[in-house]
Amino acid sequence: MNTGSIYGLISVLLNSNTPVVIKPHILFLVLVTLVLTSCEKDQVGTAHQTLIGKWEWTRSVGGFAGQILTPANTGVNRSMEISRNKIKYFANDTLVSETGYELKMMYSNMVGRDEKVLMLVLKNGYVNQRVKVSKDRLLLSDECYDCYETEYVKK
Repeated sequence: MNTGSIYGLISVLLNSNTPVVIKPHILFLVLVTLVLTSCEKDQVGTAHQTLIGKWEWTRSVGGFAGQILTPANTGVNRSMEISRNKIKYFANDTLVSETGYELKMMYSNMVGRDEKVLMLVLKNGYVNQRVKVSKDRLLLSDECYDCYETEYVKK
């Protein structure tokens, strides 16, 4: 259910001249939906503010063979710069690509359907990535089998 439609329903009910009887369980469901939606938006907003900035690649682990890739064993220093609505990817300080993105709370195909996780949805069609971010560390996990988990540190 979309929060816009809930607000619209409440607006219609409040502006109506006819008496409205709302059953307690319906009111409870509406309130729970509003609270949960608000919590998701807060979590996404907080993570989004933390993501903005320049990030330096430290390692990637995964693939069919379980490879461990680092700047030392690949000879490539990767980084990315995240702005409010765009990500730029660099290799040895040369711009490689850029794309729009969106952060969303979604169910993961890899983790299970018990709860939503923070996802980075790239506009270039690349696979979604689960996001774990702290003040100075970012972990992106590709949403596919035999893919990579990539770690960055904030510059």
